[in-house]
Amino acid sequence: MNPTLKRRLGLQTLIAVGVCAGGWAIAVRPAQTDLQESSAAYRTQQRTLQSSQASADAAQVEMRLANLLEEARAIDSASLSASSASALYSRFNQLAAEHGVRIENIQPGKSGRSALKPVTGLQTSSVSFEISASAHFNDLVRFIRSIENSTGLGGIVAVHLARAPSAGDEPERITATIQTQHVSLEQSLVRQIAAFQDAAP
Repeated sequence: MNPTLKRRLGLQTLIAVGVCAGGWAIAVRPAQTDLQESSAAYRTQQRTLQSSQASADAAQVEMRLANLLEEARAIDSASLSASSASALYSRFNQLAAEHGVRIENIQPGKSGRSALKPVTGLQTSSVSFEISASAHFNDLVRFIRSIENSTGLGGIVAVHLARAPSAGDEPERITATIQTQHVSLEQSLVRQIAAFQDAAP
């Protein structure tokens, strides 16, 4: 190649590169800088919004957790009430005395009468009773409702009623066979929630 032509081509190439570089410096680079700054501002705004959202979400989670703990404490209390067979036996007699019901017999319930389905993930134990009692109808109804409402988790499974023999003008009495089942948790729900919180990242 002619040396003069070679120098001209080299010079033209340098000029072209210089023009491109100058154009990039004048137009493209500022635009790119603006884009980068806008992107950074957008990311900052997004982080701010996410932080605000996270704070709001955290407050909602805390509120839900507080409600959950309150419910868990109530369930734990009910579970404790149902965890002792001797305590339940005493409770039945106490309720009978309060409502004018005569208990003829209390014995452990027979197997195969469970009306409660196990809950996945919860370890439970249960105790059941069969109560033979007699009283006037209204007193018996109040007694049964009290068992249902004040003996922890579980309660009445079945009730069988029959008329009791009465003499003369004595108000009619009813005999009842009351089957109950009471469930208690093997581990406190409050403790399970606390363990879950401790294990959370």
